[in-house]
Amino acid sequence: MRILEIRKSHIFYINDNGEVKIEPNTPYFKTKLVEFSGDRISKYFPIEGIMIQETFDEMIFNITFNETVVTTRPHLADMIVEAFNDPEKIIEIVNKYNSNSFNVSLIENFLEKYGERVKVIDVGFVVDDLFLVDRNGTAYNWKDGKKNSDVRTNLSNGGICIVVKNVSEKTIFDEHRKQQITIDPLAFTVLSKIEFLLSPNTKDVVFMDQLPKETVEILQRQESEKTFVQSRLQ
Repeated sequence: MRILEIRKSHIFYINDNGEVKIEPNTPYFKTKLVEFSGDRISKYFPIEGIMIQETFDEMIFNITFNETVVTTRPHLADMIVEAFNDPEKIIEIVNKYNSNSFNVSLIENFLEKYGERVKVIDVGFVVDDLFLVDRNGTAYNWKDGKKNSDVRTNLSNGGICIVVKNVSEKTIFDEHRKQQITIDPLAFTVLSKIEFLLSPNTKDVVFMDQLPKETVEILQRQESEKTFVQSRLQ
């Protein structure tokens, strides 16, 4: 890409496809376009052990600190890049996300329809004995009752990078109460990742590359079986 002009309000540039683009001159876009030439933004604080990595979705970051991973929402993108010289502010953001809580019993009620496919344990939710989604909304490979670190993933602590769409709140249908219930963004993230892992897109190369070989084989076999059943029903 190539910067054409930087004005007080906007940044004009040509992307890799030769298209002229305009973005607002905010801290995030100035950092991404000027300092990182349009590539994903990343920052590492070796002393504090903090790793910040932008996901494949713009303005959404994975922040790793003390074995904890949080996935921030777009409204914090400016704040994160402005804190690149102040790791204490990054720690504040992580702690803020860590302090979030959600109605676990509500989520458990919603997940009952999946039966034994989703098991509730102290640290989170185990999906098909292959994945864990912890209570901070981070997904991991799971094997023999613990996080499986046999494969390198897109997160420095072994978490699987799965990006869900940004929402301020979400309404779901509670089967037990027989009514619509509004859940907070963290609960929505947890539920969204669980549902993704229950029926993952095996064509998603970014996702599949973060899985151990045996898990890939299981998912591909399940996909083939599902396709075969569907073809017999047609």
